[in-house]
Amino acid sequence: MDTKIEVSSGHSVLDLATVNGFSQCEFTAAKKNDVAVDSWTKVKYIWQTE
Repeated sequence: MDTKIEVSSGHSVLDLATVNGFSQCEFTAAKKNDVAVDSWTKVKYIWQTE
């Protein structure tokens, strides 16, 4: 899975943590006629402090 930051958080440490976090996720492949195909999707990841 390829991950790229489209809009930086402005903090390289948070951007890297986002990429690392998504690299641990598992996704179901897109399919066409029941055959896996390459695809891209955008996911908005929001960091919040508590």
